[in-house]
Amino acid sequence: MGEKSILLEPVLSVEPVPKDFDPNAIPSNGMEYLQHVQYEAKNCQQVVVADIDVKKFEKQRTANFLSYPEILIKQEFLPSVEWQEERLADFSEVRRIVERRRIMQSEHQVHKCYMPIIESVKGWYKFCVGKYKSQESGCDIIEGTEDTTLEMLKDDVPEDLDGNSTTETKEDSYLEHKQPLLHLLSAMSQVTIIAVLDYHVEWIENKKTDFHHSGSWLYALLACLEIPLIPETCSSIRSLARLAAEHRMKLDSSDDELLSVLNLIICLVGRYFRQIDLADG
Repeated sequence: MGEKSILLEPVLSVEPVPKDFDPNAIPSNGMEYLQHVQYEAKNCQQVVVADIDVKKFEKQRTANFLSYPEILIKQEFLPSVEWQEERLADFSEVRRIVERRRIMQSEHQVHKCYMPIIESVKGWYKFCVGKYKSQESGCDIIEGTEDTTLEMLKDDVPEDLDGNSTTETKEDSYLEHKQPLLHLLSAMSQVTIIAVLDYHVEWIENKKTDFHHSGSWLYALLACLEIPLIPETCSSIRSLARLAAEHRMKLDSSDDELLSVLNLIICLVGRYFRQIDLADG
């Protein structure tokens, strides 16, 4: 069933459509009606384009629209179709694992993971990036201070059995850089996933991190995105793919270890999330 089963979980128990099913026959009972619905849903196209004569709207169109310069690429940097298909298959399996973990966590009481509040950009920077050394300046970049981060986290601090705040015992675990492990990802809401992904795109744009340092978090956040995407998230991942393409253009050699990371991001955005105009090949 794949991705569709997540969004279209059956509510009623319906017998499978028989092999001799006649879609033109009028349903004679409720079960046949539901089988007709099941048959039609199975044969619906994922994308339907209306046949509209756009010539009549030419005079009403605006000439002001956002355009991006073409990003050139060396042919030796392009991944093969086989490579992309293998990565897409791996990504689909990761998404299934994450979804199973989310379902398990919703059905059973799993220990809570304490993370920065969603509005705490500095808190999430420390959580996801930690200390980042800029390749251009060679300087360490630490977004915010521990005091500021703790202030933003104060509403999300657990209490001990006596009702006393345990900030002192939890401080180190709150502020340290963490890898995107499954128990953390499954505890993040979809709103948080989208917000943290947006933060990463902004940090890369502002050179506060890069694809090499934050590649694992980017892959994990993309694996947690629910589809269909909302327009804002679609715009965000498109910006991410363009940033990856720009970074790839600046590489000197196809042996650069960062090349596979950039190709993977572009592949996932372009092919898995159907932003075909940004895909390679």
